[in-house]
Amino acid sequence: MKREVNPEIPELMLTEQDLLRFLDRLLHRSRVFLEEEGKTRVLGVYPTGRTLDRIDLRAITAILTVEDRLRLIVAFSFEHSLLESVFQGYAGGIPMKTDEVELLMEETAGDCLNIVVGNALEEFQLSGYAFTVSTPIIIKEGKSIQRYRQSKFAAGEIHTDAGNMVVLCINPGIYYKRTLDLEVAE
Repeated sequence: MKREVNPEIPELMLTEQDLLRFLDRLLHRSRVFLEEEGKTRVLGVYPTGRTLDRIDLRAITAILTVEDRLRLIVAFSFEHSLLESVFQGYAGGIPMKTDEVELLMEETAGDCLNIVVGNALEEFQLSGYAFTVSTPIIIKEGKSIQRYRQSKFAAGEIHTDAGNMVVLCINPGIYYKRTLDLEVAE
């Protein structure tokens, strides 16, 4: 079903510079989240500084889309050891059943993504217009994502003392399913 576009809202296509600036905000906010909420020490933040053609995802990836005209996909892809560390810091010693831990770790990945994206979008907010953000989904597989020729990939890595994560932005994301598989044939 095609979504109706409100003609009063300006076109929100991101330039490559805008996409890299948004990625920079995501990386900064992610660092703050990992250190303050996840109690995990960040060793370095490494933006690519350019758009990419391919990216390798880690073990657990949280994905959301910024809908409407922007249609931007954002993914945080964690090494299992890093997500486990962040979860322990984020949960703050709350007692839980062993069989709940994996699900709660996935929820932590989604929370991290939601919080960081929400904070980073503040700089791109238009007066009187709120971005629509999807609920995060989780995929549990490492895989390579190939850039569709009409999309841009911007990415960076965050290295911590517990493992690494990839922060990925795809714009426009209309050529991808929410699982980051291509929606169109090459």
